[in-house]
Amino acid sequence: MAICRVWKQDPERIVGFKARGVTWDGAEWKYIAHPNREEVSMVLTGSTFFHKRYLWLYTYMMPRPIRQWIDEMINCEDIAMNFLISNLTQKSPIPVRL
Repeated sequence: MAICRVWKQDPERIVGFKARGVTWDGAEWKYIAHPNREEVSMVLTGSTFFHKRYLWLYTYMMPRPIRQWIDEMINCEDIAMNFLISNLTQKSPIPVRL
C-alpha cells in the first residue's frame, strides 16, 4: 500500500489520500477541494496515517475550548489534527494519490 510506505519514510507527518487547501485572495479565505500539490494545506483524517501519539496529544493537550467546539459542531476535527501535527513538526501534510 503506497500510503503506508510513504508514512513509514516520515512517521512524524500526517499522510492521506484526500487533500484539501486554503488560499487567501486578498479579501477572504477560499477552500480548495481539489488542490494541486502546492496548494495542499491538510488531508482529511478519514483516510490518513499518523502516529498514535498525536491522538493522545489531541485528546489531552489540545486546548479544551477547541475540543469542545469540535464536539459541539461535530466538525473540523481534521483541521485541528492537521494544525496540531504541523505545528508540532513544522512539516506540512503529505498527499498521496490513489
